[in-house]
Amino acid sequence: MPGKSSDWDNAEFLMDLVVGLYTGAQTNKGLTPAIKESIEEYLKTRGYTTSFDAVRLQIVLANTKKPVTILT
Repeated sequence: MPGKSSDWDNAEFLMDLVVGLYTGAQTNKGLTPAIKESIEEYLKTRGYTTSFDAVRLQIVLANTKKPVTILT
């Protein structure tokens, strides 16, 4: 939709994401698939639509200096 902002433009989403990642990693000494699912569920209960795969993709793209091609 034109003009619709994404979760990535929302400071509250970013804070909730950081809290979920930090809590999951600290509690379990890493991010297992079960923890990733738990973080995604936490974000959905907070009203966000971003999946954990989208989170991972944003991190990869932010850390990549070269253009990337994503095949789906």
